[in-house]
Amino acid sequence: MEKNIQEKIKNKLSKKFKKYKFKKIQIQYKGLEEEVQKAILQLPRNEIKASIFYEIVLKAKKEKGYALYEVLLDEKGQILKELKFKPANSDNFEF
Repeated sequence: MEKNIQEKIKNKLSKKFKKYKFKKIQIQYKGLEEEVQKAILQLPRNEIKASIFYEIVLKAKKEKGYALYEVLLDEKGQILKELKFKPANSDNFEF
């Protein structure tokens, strides 16, 4: 992930949450198959017509208490969707 995108995402999340910790970051490409392949091959951004989205799962605090959130951002760092969720029950130990 490019540094300028990282900074934009951090700035948006800092305004939205008092504290947060990343659990998972996933890059999503949307577009024609050949454009997505160009994006995966990391060609210069001006040569790619595929849209890039970032799906981030984080543990964050708003007013009181922590919760898990899934946040979808576009390549400009704008928050498109925010979903608060509870972790699934598991029979396995998770660390």
